[in-house]
Amino acid sequence: MASKEILNTLGRTWQATWLCLSLLTVAGCVKDAAVFSGLKPDHPPPLMAGCSTVTVFQPALRWQAFSPAEPEGSLSEATYEVRIWAAAHDAPGQLVYAREGLPEPSHKVQDPLPPSTTFFWSVRARFLLNGSPRVTDWGQQLAISIQVRNSKPGEWLGHDLIEHQYYRYYCFQTPGAAQ
Repeated sequence: MASKEILNTLGRTWQATWLCLSLLTVAGCVKDAAVFSGLKPDHPPPLMAGCSTVTVFQPALRWQAFSPAEPEGSLSEATYEVRIWAAAHDAPGQLVYAREGLPEPSHKVQDPLPPSTTFFWSVRARFLLNGSPRVTDWGQQLAISIQVRNSKPGEWLGHDLIEHQYYRYYCFQTPGAAQ
């Protein structure tokens, strides 16, 4: 099956993953990369491993604005939805905060979050396309690490290991109670 046929059979998320892994494997000079599905966060910044630490209990979340590559028809202004979950076993647990209809690609959490707690969060855009409601995927990140041993740019990686995490929502941790 040709590369184009492979890409056509995969969804957009996996297309990006496949392309990223292919480029990293051929280049051999990049050790870490991240692939994003949906809207990418600006703050708290996504990390390759672990979670960002915020300094307040009501953090301001920011993300890239929705901008379709090539809209096919009449497109309305986008609004955004934000969800925050308390972490449970390194995964989203109970939903603790949700807002819809946000007009800007940012939002300050209105309810104080508990101290010393890890949270997962995500955002998506809502819009109308030719009068029909549409949404983007919830924003997620895939971190990819390539363990390169004695490889030079342009050489095949051979037996080197490519590691990746599953797609996950963005995460942050609130400060301790004394802060």
